[in-house]
Formats: sequence, C-alpha cells, structure tokens
Amino acid sequence: MYHLDANLNLSQVVSNPLAATILASLCEKNVPLPSNEAQLYRKRFELLCGSFDDVKGIKRTQADPDDLMNASQLIAFHLHQKKERAISKASAIDLLEESSFQPKGVNIPKVVEELIFPSEILSVDLDGNYDFGHLRYQEYLASRELQHRTDLVLHKIVCDKWWFDSLLLLSQDTRDIKRFVYDAQKHGYVRNAPVIKEMLKNRKGKEYTQLKQIIEIAIIDEHDEGIF
Repeated sequence: MYHLDANLNLSQVVSNPLAATILASLCEKNVPLPSNEAQLYRKRFELLCGSFDDVKGIKRTQADPDDLMNASQLIAFHLHQKKERAISKASAIDLLEESSFQPKGVNIPKVVEELIFPSEILSVDLDGNYDFGHLRYQEYLASRELQHRTDLVLHKIVCDKWWFDSLLLLSQDTRDIKRFVYDAQKHGYVRNAPVIKEMLKNRKGKEYTQLKQIIEIAIIDEHDEGIF
C-alpha cells in the first residue's frame, strides 16, 4: 500500500482485479515493484520467463529468459496484426521458424513447449489452441514488439481502435514516441488518431513539451487544409 501511495498512476490501474492479482504475486515473490501498468506486465513476464530464477537458486527452463520473452512478443504481435486471440502449437512453431528468431542453446519447438509449461505464458483454450490468457497480456507483448518494428505503415496501426490499448502501453514503456507523432504529422492524420494525445499523457519533460506543440500545430494545419 505504501508503494501504491507513492505511485498514483499504478494505483489507478491496480483498482482492477487482474492488475491487483499480478502486483500481489510480485510482492509475494519479492520482485521489485513497478511504477506503471506497462512495467507491471513486464515484471510479470520476466517472472514467468525465469529472469528471477537465479536469485531464487532454481532453474525451471532450458530456454534463455530473453528468448522466451522475444518468442512471446513475436507470437503476440502476429496475433494482434491478424486481430486474433489464439494460435495452434504448430503454427506458433512455424511462425518463429519463418522469422529471424534464433534461440540460444535450444530449438524453437522447445521454446514453444516451455512457453506452455513451465512458464505458463501460453494457455490452452477449449479448441486446443493457445492464447495468452487475457487480451491485455497480448496487447502488452504486441506493444513490446511494435517498439522494434521500423518497417510498418504506422497509420494503419495508429488509426485502428484495435491497437489503442497497445499503443498506450507502448507509450509507458518506450524511450520516446517521436516516430509516431512525426509520422502522424507528416501524413496528416493527427486528428484521426486520438490515441496520439493519450500517448502524450505518458510522456514528461522536454519530450512532452516538444511533441505537444507539434500535435497542436498539426491539428490546426489539418483543419485549415480540410484533412480528416
């Protein structure tokens, strides 16, 4: 409770049962507590991937924790792009094998197996396929992968309501959001992307001031030019 009092942004999020359960689990396992929602999910996945196992003197997985996280991000991003929630085990393996993903010390089928057990990042559904258990987890993992993708047509994502929450999580978790603002300004879709303003609320200092000014000017320019 002391931590929540000192981190009001996190306190607002932990009012929902999902976030409250995660925070309680992190606290119980003596994991350093996060200060916002994106960090909350990051800590959860670090815990599940085994990043804290060395501290506890245990070893649950053969795959490297970073490889488990990267595989999770690739699968989540693929699902989110297709606006789907579940994937078969075989399709997950094929997806990773067709990407540039190269795990250390184990093969890709082993990574997928360990995402299912013991990590329990992927959960089996009633159809025998696998998902991340909660859409919010998929949104977060997709946002992590989105940070590293530089070859995307951004307006297709930024203007799509399906990506709204992923982009908000990204704005809490990335070094800056300039490329999103600059792309919206360049291609004249700031007014058509309300998520941009919401993302800005998670930024501070010089970056916030600079991007706020760019957004305000862009909105005026789009209005004057009749861009919607």
